[in-house]
Amino acid sequence: MSTSIRNITQDLKSLKINTSKSKPIKHWLIRIGDGINFNNSLSNSLWGFNNNNNCSKSFIKNATTNDILWFVTANSKGHIIGFATYQSLNTKDDEPIFNNNQTNGWNQYKDYSNNWNIIIHFINYRSISTDNVLSHIKGNAPIRLYKQNLCINLNDIYNMYNQ
Repeated sequence: MSTSIRNITQDLKSLKINTSKSKPIKHWLIRIGDGINFNNSLSNSLWGFNNNNNCSKSFIKNATTNDILWFVTANSKGHIIGFATYQSLNTKDDEPIFNNNQTNGWNQYKDYSNNWNIIIHFINYRSISTDNVLSHIKGNAPIRLYKQNLCINLNDIYNMYNQ
């Protein structure tokens, strides 16, 4: 076997080993109120929430890069308006791009400045608001981990949009 083929074979084997150790991707449902401030913040690919509840604390502890975020409007039977790939989070105080809230589209319609202290960053946002995808989630948890017992299969929906 030539040296270059041996190197490629070794590279593929090491890639397979690394892949097998990766964590499975999780899906998170994130409530975004009426969606106005969310849409204003899309140009920066970020969203804020408060870490004062168990759901948010679970997200902070368990979310990993490349998890899928599903953005859900309030009072809508769980209408999912879009999804994106999670990248990272910062506290509001440590957020490098926040010189002030209005620079990033916040507070243009409502004053939410004291209701959040964690900023999540995401990439590859895809709007699906016109597709009428409903999660039918109930309750007011701001962030929740997707579980298979919902009446919607987010894995299948994600794969459908990413074929």
